[in-house]
Amino acid sequence: MAPSPRRAAPFGGRELATDDLAYGPLTTLVAGVYATTPREVRSIVVFEILGVVGVAISVLAYLPQVVHLARQHCSAGVSGRAWAMWLASSLLVGAVALHRHDPVFILLQLSTLISAAVIIVLVHRYRGLVCATHAAAYRRAAQQSDARRASRD
Repeated sequence: MAPSPRRAAPFGGRELATDDLAYGPLTTLVAGVYATTPREVRSIVVFEILGVVGVAISVLAYLPQVVHLARQHCSAGVSGRAWAMWLASSLLVGAVALHRHDPVFILLQLSTLISAAVIIVLVHRYRGLVCATHAAAYRRAAQQSDARRASRD
């Protein structure tokens, strides 16, 4: 009876044999996915790069919120509960990404987890504080609301 081929850890939901007899000498593991041709390798690499660029954009999207909270000590309009839900979501999706050994989604969830945690801490620390820009905007909105009410009366 011939020995069965060794099995690799599941990558992307696929479990593949790793011995050369089963998949040939050109089988390559790229970013957690097995590729058998140079074209497949290039395709995987291109999509991994696109994924990392997407993660970078995601990180850049969090920066204005973090910078404003940290510099201005202003929590106006920021919902701590919503960010807590983002944090919980990131933990759950991150667990799936770790289970699947998916480096792009692990990186994405790690960045979301860190960003959400920092924002939650800053919102809690600066709860109720408003910067001059937001205070002026609130005053203008209140004046406009008062003017509308007065015109109706």
